[in-house]
Amino acid sequence: MIPWLDWIIGVRNKDDPALERVIKKKLPYNLATAGSQIAQIATSVYGVDMITVGLKHMGIPNLPPLHILYAKCVYTLWAANRLCAIKRWAIATALNVKGNLYGRAKVLDRILDVILRGLSYFLVLDVLKVQLGVAASGILAFGSATTLVISLAFQDLAKQLLNGLMLASSNRFYEGDVVSFGNGVVGVVTRQGWMETLVRAGDEASVSVPNSDLAKSKVSNLSRVYYSQVRQVLRFHYQDVKKLPSLIKDIKEEIEKSCPKLITDGTRPFRVHWTDYHRDYLEVTVNSYFTIKPIVDEYWDNRMEVLMAIHRAVEKNQMRFAKPVTSLLRELSDEP
Repeated sequence: MIPWLDWIIGVRNKDDPALERVIKKKLPYNLATAGSQIAQIATSVYGVDMITVGLKHMGIPNLPPLHILYAKCVYTLWAANRLCAIKRWAIATALNVKGNLYGRAKVLDRILDVILRGLSYFLVLDVLKVQLGVAASGILAFGSATTLVISLAFQDLAKQLLNGLMLASSNRFYEGDVVSFGNGVVGVVTRQGWMETLVRAGDEASVSVPNSDLAKSKVSNLSRVYYSQVRQVLRFHYQDVKKLPSLIKDIKEEIEKSCPKLITDGTRPFRVHWTDYHRDYLEVTVNSYFTIKPIVDEYWDNRMEVLMAIHRAVEKNQMRFAKPVTSLLRELSDEP
């Protein structure tokens, strides 16, 4: 749409962060704003009327009523834009937008935007057909004839749009969520479009993932995970086998003492067990869960506390971790 027409019908407010504040102001202010925009449109209609009169005086015959045609089209687009703004406010009010509901409201707003604006464009086409008569009918007939060709040429495009609509209407993830896709992409969803989804990876690279791929891909939404796990597999020497029961008890006590968000009510396991024999070491597994999200800094601080608690328990029992055989052989080969 041309910029000056955007300004006239108020599309400039579509992505304006101040729009919500304007909608929430008092009714007289909103009525005054709408009246101002209507006056601007009326002024532009008058200008088109003057141009039409000038063209007739220049000898151009059979001109259609351009000012009426222009007024109907512009007022239709302006009304659609105002309905979109009211709809956005109604969605925010009805859903009390916050938290995860923000994503749902944004998706619903986007779908209704497409419907309302699509209807307005169809109305504009209908006005053109009625006012311009045969000429417009020929144009529209030509457009209908080429629709089949265009649809065949852009089948993949149509599939991606459909996948984008299905993805947007689902509850799998929203903008701002931290996700992990089945294709190995992990990061923050920065934009969820109709054709593709943009993800900001850990190295700040922006990764574009086609929605057609996401429709078939496994998605893990890490923003909706409210518990975290810390699991460690420890190795000890066979000569320390008699110290394992004491070590296991001390590891439990140290973790419980150091990690206040450890889950111990039975809803998640907290286990420290001697789990296996191996050729060159004994295996002890520590498995613990916490009421901490796995994507926040607190998770890594807590993980460090678990590791330090294990280390204190090992020192308390005067034990040492067993190194893998390959490491020992490498150390022996490096000795002079």
